[in-house]
Amino acid sequence: MQDAADHPPVVRPGLARPVAQRLGLGLTRLANLDIRSIAAPLMRALSEEIGLPVDLAMPVGDEMLHFELAQKAGQVAVASEMGARLPIARTALGHAALFVMEKRQREEILLRLRQIAGAEWPAQEAAIAASFAQLEQKGFCVVIAQLRADVAAIGAPFVDPRGRSVFSFSCSAIGFAVDAEQLEAVGPRLLRMVRQIGAAMGGA
Repeated sequence: MQDAADHPPVVRPGLARPVAQRLGLGLTRLANLDIRSIAAPLMRALSEEIGLPVDLAMPVGDEMLHFELAQKAGQVAVASEMGARLPIARTALGHAALFVMEKRQREEILLRLRQIAGAEWPAQEAAIAASFAQLEQKGFCVVIAQLRADVAAIGAPFVDPRGRSVFSFSCSAIGFAVDAEQLEAVGPRLLRMVRQIGAAMGGA
């Protein structure tokens, strides 16, 4: 399998916000996060095993900031650049991150999301609640047609055992390629990868 850096992925418009929209968190800092070097080979192995892109992101404000991607050459990706951003409210990555945040931070973000969404908030809130129920029961959540009608993803949270920083991993598909049942079948393998990363970073 080839690394995404060797073969630029196919990206469809209207999905992720690009790097050009700068954040306070610099790209140099992203590049130096050690979770990348630990997670990347495991992400590549999982992507090869399941045939889907595997993403790593962290919450920044009311968005998820992507900073690692494993995929096959030519595979369509939801987010392709280091620093690309997706909304917390409408992604499996975002719902997973919200689930493991400290209560005060989660409540502050949910309040902001409610204000941003306006009339769309009841539907978004219901989707987040459904994801939380899945996360509580299974450790992962499946989100379909929230970001866009043809985007489906499964997400799992990760909390750095050394400093409690929150991250999320996801496997995604574009173009009605998979359904909820197929994504749920990926869940145990995604969780296995998350546990392996946690152990490598000093977790129990």
